Amino acid sequence: MDSTDRRHRARRVINHIAHVATGLGPPLECHVSNVSETGARIVAEYPHVAPQEFLLMLNMDLHRWCRVVWRSEREIGVMFITTPQSVAADEPATAS
Repeated sequence: MDSTDRRHRARRVINHIAHVATGLGPPLECHVSNVSETGARIVAEYPHVAPQEFLLMLNMDLHRWCRVVWRSEREIGVMFITTPQSVAADEPATAS
């Protein structure tokens, strides 16, 4: 494994329960082990089940769209992205 840290932002170590919404059933429970402004490391029992892009539900009021950057046997590395176009098109317009 390459020990070079390619992150653009410093990560903060946390141990926070979250959920991965796949759109194909109930959200999958996971643990966020570290987080930054741009991404996170997620520990999950079945990381291969998560799609390439998904909604990470950190709590009732904080959700972040993610894109998988790497996977291992028990972890997923994600970068935070804006709402995918396919989802944004389905959302109702809101007044600014």
